[in-house]
Amino acid sequence: VGNGIGIGNGIVLSIATLITTLFIVFYSYILKYINDLTVKKCECSENWKRDYIKYFSMAAIGVLSVSLLLVYVERLATLPKGLKVFSNVLGGVYFVAFLVFLGVLFSYTRNLSNCETGCKCSEDKMRTVMQYFSALVGGWILVALFHMLIIMIIIQRAHHNRIDI
Repeated sequence: VGNGIGIGNGIVLSIATLITTLFIVFYSYILKYINDLTVKKCECSENWKRDYIKYFSMAAIGVLSVSLLLVYVERLATLPKGLKVFSNVLGGVYFVAFLVFLGVLFSYTRNLSNCETGCKCSEDKMRTVMQYFSALVGGWILVALFHMLIIMIIIQRAHHNRIDI
């Protein structure tokens, strides 16, 4: 009858669905902003970073939508092993591309808003949101990775200093 989920897992699933949906909406706003720059013929915003942001956002909307679909399909039936492996690989590739995206997004929006060489035709609240988003999420990920590294070092030292009797 399917995999079924408990109440606790249902709450986690609902929160994950909400966050994923918010990311899809965010990427849609980024695409709208990039499209607006293109329509305005904002030449000072044209470079490879804008293209990366645009194509990553499109791909991310697709990947996140498929991921949501697979999560809900898996609640009803067991997914084939190959599809699970594909989903895991896709998630890993998405994460690495997302890390690159954060750096590119921060660099791009910072260059657009630079006081000395700023790009006036790119001024928009979305540009500011994109810059803060990339800084906050990037910072959060760095802190999380740093904590993981510290924990790994502590565990390794504890294991190394263990006395076997």
